[in-house]
Amino acid sequence: MTTPKPPDLYDFQDATLKVGDLIILKQTIGIRNGDRSSWCHRNWYTPKPHEMPSITRLVAAGFMRQGDPFNDLHFYHATPLAADLFGLGPKLRARAGGGL
Repeated sequence: MTTPKPPDLYDFQDATLKVGDLIILKQTIGIRNGDRSSWCHRNWYTPKPHEMPSITRLVAAGFMRQGDPFNDLHFYHATPLAADLFGLGPKLRARAGGGL
């Protein structure tokens, strides 16, 4: 008999993501609660050091990729797979830019 996973873990491809990972992914593309017309105003995220485990899981699952560094900042961008996960159509993908 296998032990059920806690409700804050989700399996995607070969990676297990936490709820906090999905929150970062939503923030990366600018997905907020409420009206979809305010969504997808960006496609970048600059993680804090304590967020790197989440970023590593998101990259491993194919939902984010590392962008080019700027000064001492490292940017990460959502991938088309992330747009698929959240059901983003062509208009929202175009608004977010960055290869969605």
